[in-house]
Amino acid sequence: MNATKHMMFSYRMIVPFVPAAGVVLLELCALARGAGTRPARRGLLAVGLAAMLAVQALTAWQIDRVSINPGYVGEYLRWSRRSYVEGFANVLENAAGAIRRHWQEQPDSAVRPPRIYTFAAGITPYYLPEATVYEQLVSYRHGGLVDWDRLPAAADYRIVATEPDAPVPERDGDPQGRLLPVARYRYEFDGRWVELQVLFNRRPRPYRLPRFVDGTDL
Repeated sequence: MNATKHMMFSYRMIVPFVPAAGVVLLELCALARGAGTRPARRGLLAVGLAAMLAVQALTAWQIDRVSINPGYVGEYLRWSRRSYVEGFANVLENAAGAIRRHWQEQPDSAVRPPRIYTFAAGITPYYLPEATVYEQLVSYRHGGLVDWDRLPAAADYRIVATEPDAPVPERDGDPQGRLLPVARYRYEFDGRWVELQVLFNRRPRPYRLPRFVDGTDL
């Protein structure tokens, strides 16, 4: 189910369905052994539990094949578990591998791990646990405002996503040629095609994150 990759998708894909189905199956087994329960009541409960189990199975199938948001409200209306695993998750795994291989060729790899600026921090740290990953939630972990104008420039790598073959704003704003392409991948995201690029920052600028919210040093 790919539950080891991201808490949000672990909940959507597993938590509401597997335990509930287990409870329903246990209740059905208890009914089958319930000699003291009147047959009519036992049959009615069995039908109700079987219907609940069928709804669970149908919802799980829909999440696997159609949409991980079966309520059809908000995001991920045309993005199934399969397309997530085979597309987005696979692309981010490949991007992490590309970063690892590229970083091993850099002189700084002997003294520190890579710093990565990304829009999706659930999978990248899973495959690069030694890396320092910058993303939006970092502001909640530190006791001061993060300078978002300076933070991307301090990273060794940037993971960006655009429409296929569209200009990359990060490179358009890079007249000195600091950012070099390392890898690019295409994947389907919520009914449309997206291109993910890994950019290497040849000259990262110094930046120190604010202190953690508990007041300790970094």
